[in-house]
Amino acid sequence: MLRPGRGELSFAAIAVLVAAACYACQAITARRLGGTESTLALSFYVILGPLAVSFAFLDESTWLAPDLTGWVLMVIAATCSIIAWVGFINGYRAVSPAILAPLEYTALVAGAIAGFLIWGEIPDRWVVLGALIIMASGVFVLYRGEARKADREDAV
Repeated sequence: MLRPGRGELSFAAIAVLVAAACYACQAITARRLGGTESTLALSFYVILGPLAVSFAFLDESTWLAPDLTGWVLMVIAATCSIIAWVGFINGYRAVSPAILAPLEYTALVAGAIAGFLIWGEIPDRWVVLGALIIMASGVFVLYRGEARKADREDAV
């Protein structure tokens, strides 16, 4: 998701790459543990893990305690995250991650909308082109997987 260029690979760029790798590992783990762990347990771990890592990087000298509005927003965000992960985990239990991945690309659109509404960012043509390529690739993988499934069924 990083725009290629001549610039140095910054800490923020590396953090995004690590986050993407962790997200992929989470999807695989949810699929594998879905048969043995409860949905609530898996959702709890998905929320607790990043929280623990966040505390490890907390700088007490610059941290400011949230006010009441901040705490309310965090509780709302945590609740929405748990609800979303319950849906993802149940989805991973039901179908292959290759089928779900294209559906998760809706986050690109949601991210662009949030960027516009919160920070006033307007995606440039390269962001739009990159998002279209990523979404088209996901649709192609889904189509190819379904075509192979149909070929196997025809062979039987």
